Amino acid sequence: MNRKREVSLSFRGYRLKSSEQERTGLRATPLATLTDGEHAVGVAVPQFWQNFPMAVEAHEGALTLRLLSEQTAGAHELQAGEQKTWTFAVAFGADATPEAIEWFRQPPKAFASPEWYCASGAIPYLTPKATDPNAEYLKLVDSAIEGPDTFDIKREKIDEYGWRHFGDIYGDHEAIYHTGPAPMVSHYNNQYDPVAGFAYQLMRSGDLRWLRHMEELAQHVIDIDIYHTTHD
Repeated sequence: MNRKREVSLSFRGYRLKSSEQERTGLRATPLATLTDGEHAVGVAVPQFWQNFPMAVEAHEGALTLRLLSEQTAGAHELQAGEQKTWTFAVAFGADATPEAIEWFRQPPKAFASPEWYCASGAIPYLTPKATDPNAEYLKLVDSAIEGPDTFDIKREKIDEYGWRHFGDIYGDHEAIYHTGPAPMVSHYNNQYDPVAGFAYQLMRSGDLRWLRHMEELAQHVIDIDIYHTTHD
């Protein structure tokens, strides 16, 4: 919603248009290539739909990536103190093929073993999950990434997507006594430090789901929650 509490998007989901056809759907992570004889260019954008509105266009010999697309009525409202970071890959020539840039839509991740992290001493008292005897505690912690009430499921409940919101965590604990027709939206990120918590759980378990949540929230905090100004 914009400052007038209006949804300024002109349609829901995505539209894939060409001169011959149009296809629609809800979520897409596209890659696009454009070839002209020996010349070629390609682009791939991870978390494309999660940071909507975005667009990729190939037209008259040009490939254009619109980080804030024109399918939104009115201006894109960057509030005071906010910034936005996007990540994408551009390939040229022989590298500009769908097969060559497919990897960037979901790049590989490198990490050490839980035993190495815990033995390093970087985090005092950190122990590998596999040796932790506190079963009830582990069950509670893991409910964030598996089961009926994960952070991903919470995200779906309030549609926590879009270039300003993606990565944030729905703090539904504050809505326990809420009785209105729509969810009461609050967030965890400024009450606790889930970025550090996700990092600890990654180092304890080696489960990359923690790394994904850490990276998504960290990017949101860096861009939106940190107030970027020297005039306040």
